[in-house]
Amino acid sequence: MGTKRKRDTFASDALSSEASEEIHRLVAATLRTLKLPTAAFESAENLKTEVSDRIHELGLDRLKRMPKLQPPGSVYSSDLALRLFFSCRKAGVVVVHAKSGSENSEISTVDTAQKLAELCVNALRSELSRRLYRHVVRVWLPEKADVAAGAIPDRVLVQIREFAKCSSGDAEEKALTAQLPLEILFRDDAVLVVEKPANVLSVDGTDPDAPVSVHRCVASVFPDARMVHRLDQETSGLLVVALTKSAAQSLNAQFRDRTVEKTYVARVHGLMKESAESEPVRRVRVPMEKHPTQPLVQRVVSDREVDAESSLWSVTEYSVQSRTVDGAKSAESEDDRNSTMVELKPVTGKTHQLRLHMQHLGHPILGDSLYSPELVYDRAPRLCLHAAKLSFTHPVTNERLSFESATPDDFFIAKESNNQRPQASTS
Repeated sequence: MGTKRKRDTFASDALSSEASEEIHRLVAATLRTLKLPTAAFESAENLKTEVSDRIHELGLDRLKRMPKLQPPGSVYSSDLALRLFFSCRKAGVVVVHAKSGSENSEISTVDTAQKLAELCVNALRSELSRRLYRHVVRVWLPEKADVAAGAIPDRVLVQIREFAKCSSGDAEEKALTAQLPLEILFRDDAVLVVEKPANVLSVDGTDPDAPVSVHRCVASVFPDARMVHRLDQETSGLLVVALTKSAAQSLNAQFRDRTVEKTYVARVHGLMKESAESEPVRRVRVPMEKHPTQPLVQRVVSDREVDAESSLWSVTEYSVQSRTVDGAKSAESEDDRNSTMVELKPVTGKTHQLRLHMQHLGHPILGDSLYSPELVYDRAPRLCLHAAKLSFTHPVTNERLSFESATPDDFFIAKESNNQRPQASTS
């Protein structure tokens, strides 16, 4: 019994119909430009077979997704040149002649599939420069880095741009903000950057009756939205959401490679030692894990040795921004009146990392319901942790995007005794 060929070897079926049509038109234009021998496109049964049918028959518009190539998720490989070359040979054409993309170019003798791939790229680029193609961003021959990542030299690489599907027409922003008080800072067909309020879930938790999360809200308008970035429920600030699968792959790779820059501001208990000019940025590095008896809490590993290469290690860079003394005096301790504004940059990205690190340093974040709540929960109306800066590379344009968000006013408001706050979530 023969081996059944997998359909998912090629990703063309996963492309939108518009993107597939563009690929088909590009290939047809390339064939007209190359002026390959007519015999290569003639069917033995029907000499009048349309070029379009031959494109499908030969699989010239089939693409294979290349997830390891940059930018991740949007690069595909085409064996167009290889199929054309052997189609000519099969038709009895021993010496293949073809033109490049230039109108005044000379006929070239093609003796390898790689040579034909060069001519295909020239023709494809010529077509892209003459007409508007929304989905096809660029085409190129595999470079050294591409080959190292799995590309084959005689293939043609194509970058495809996906466009976000929207279920609300032109009213998408109104549809989003009607469900949650989100401030939309940036949106295009690949990514969405919002400012999440405190005490709003990033994703749905285990409670089916929980309030709407950012993900549920965005997915109701953009069905393909994927959460590549999360903030704790009690944390406010900048959050990026991928609106397409390829954008999610690119952003996930950036988070994994730690090229996304995230900066938080926090108001912490007590007076932290001011940063020295010689060391304005300090670093805390500790191993952390889930607490064995408190399911919502993380803890610093202190009961055993942890290997230096273990994934338990967590790192945060921090610097003191300002130190203040609160107006209300505490009867228990003079230190209770003091607080410090700090800037935090997580090097690793573990759950509750910043909250645990500040507690570990002896300066838990004001308003924290989980880490030293007996000391700080009543000091603020909310958790005083805010994602203030965010920078990443756009998945499609490769442009570096940077966003900033001001420190919330309620960082500096004393908590009223009757103020009710939401229970902590597992998110």
